Amino acid sequence: MRDGGGTLAGEGRLNVGVVFATAMCGWLLGSVAGYEVGRRGGRRLLERPGWLAKAVLGVAVVVAAGLGIKAGCRGGAPPASPGKAR
Repeated sequence: MRDGGGTLAGEGRLNVGVVFATAMCGWLLGSVAGYEVGRRGGRRLLERPGWLAKAVLGVAVVVAAGLGIKAGCRGGAPPASPGKAR
């Protein structure tokens, strides 16, 4: 089933109240989970990359090398000098 809950509720195949309640429960559980991860992990999670970040960075380096992009190369305009307005 690829249709969203709102689409199915709009077609009368699902109860709008059930879709709303399910969405609210998902929102609440996601918020609590995010809060707990931040509370328990805190700054430690932000300051050092974990295995997933290292894996993603590794894939990005391999893809960049395959495309011929040099490390440290940024696209677009160079950064503005400090103190100058854009």
